[in-house]
Formats: sequence, structure tokens, C-alpha cells
Amino acid sequence: MESDLIKEDIEIITKEDYILVKPPAGVDFWELFMTIGKLLPMPDYQEKNDIWLFRDGSVSLNFSDLQKLKDFSRKNIPKQAKGKKTAIVVSTGFQRGLAESFATVHEKHPREMRVFSDLKEAEEWVSE
Repeated sequence: MESDLIKEDIEIITKEDYILVKPPAGVDFWELFMTIGKLLPMPDYQEKNDIWLFRDGSVSLNFSDLQKLKDFSRKNIPKQAKGKKTAIVVSTGFQRGLAESFATVHEKHPREMRVFSDLKEAEEWVSE
């Protein structure tokens, strides 16, 4: 059974094996910040892996934004989420660059993070 929460134009869909987060095209720092703030207290986030699926379109972020997002999530992540996985699925080269930068600054985060270009590959990885 799946449940859908649609808030602030960002979809958070709880699937059987993982949580799917679908930011809108043109996502910015504050939308991502608010989404992380919504995910952290969710009991499913502590128990499941998550996949962030970025659609075609611009992303309004810079490197200092990535550092702020990392610091916020690291400070607030529940201890029960340790050992879980976060997959980031991108559709453009620019998004890949940002996502890989985020994964790099996130290296010591309790959740393992990888970047993918294909949703199916990301689903397989989070289901391992």
C-alpha cells in the first residue's frame, strides 16, 4: 500500500521498500530545506531508505547551500536512521555535478549516499 503526501509542490511518497521524494523542476534551497525538515521526523524515514528523483529543469543551489543542507540534516537525523541509504536520481549533467558535490560533503553522514541517472538502478540499490 502506498500513501501520498503532497506539500509545497514536493511529492513525498511512502512506498513499501523506500520513500520517494520528487522535487519539482526548478527546485531551490528553501524547498529542499523544508523537505528535509519534513522527512526527518517521519517514522518511515528512520526505517526506510529514500530516493530523491530530480526532474529536468533548473536547480537553484550553490556549494554553500549544499553545506548548509548537509549540516542541517546531519545535526537532526535520527540515530535510528544510521545504516540507511539515500539515492539521488538526476536527469542532467548539472544536476549530477551538484548531487555528487552534495554526496562528497555528506561523506560522514550516517546514511550512505549515491548518485544515479536511472530510477530502476537506484531502486535496486536501496533494496539491497
